[in-house]
Amino acid sequence: MEEHRIHTSIQMMGLLLFALPHYSDTLNLNLVNFTEFSGPEGSFFGFSADFYQFSNNTISVVVGAPRANTSHPGVTEAGAVYLCPWAQTGGACTTMTFDTEG
Repeated sequence: MEEHRIHTSIQMMGLLLFALPHYSDTLNLNLVNFTEFSGPEGSFFGFSADFYQFSNNTISVVVGAPRANTSHPGVTEAGAVYLCPWAQTGGACTTMTFDTEG
């Protein structure tokens, strides 16, 4: 019984090692004409990212920075979410406000 578990585990590991590289290739980024965004040092800026399309068809990138400091009094490293305009010329990212009370 134990040999069967080990054999099955090895098969699953092999399958994962074969399949995972193919999934990581699915995000196609242009490495020639790129836009670079940056955030506060040590904030883990870029920990998460997603695209957001406004009703006027402009696109921005929403970027998470879980260790960013915000202007909330008494809160250290509350984290922040940034909205960055997606254009070849780049642009400044702005902090998205979710909680004005606290």
